[in-house]
Amino acid sequence: MDQGLAILREIDDPLELADALRMRGDLELEEGKLDAARAALAEAEETIASAGAGSRPSLERDIAELRAKLAKADEKCGRGSAE
Repeated sequence: MDQGLAILREIDDPLELADALRMRGDLELEEGKLDAARAALAEAEETIASAGAGSRPSLERDIAELRAKLAKADEKCGRGSAE
C-alpha cells in the first residue's frame, strides 16, 4: 500500500490518493490500529480539501463512513471524540 500511495503522490492525483488513504484507514481500523486509521483519515480529508472542486460524492461518503466508524470505535474504547 505504501508504494501505491507514493505513486499517487508522485503523479499528483489527489482524488485517487484520498481514496487510497481512506482504504488504508479502513484497513488500519480493521486491524485495531486506531491512531493509524485516524492519521489516514486526516490525510484523506486534507487531500480532498486541497483538491477543491471536482470531488466525488462517493468518496466524500466513504470518508464520512470511516469517520463514523472511528467515532464508534473510540466510544467502545472509552476515548470519546479524538477532536
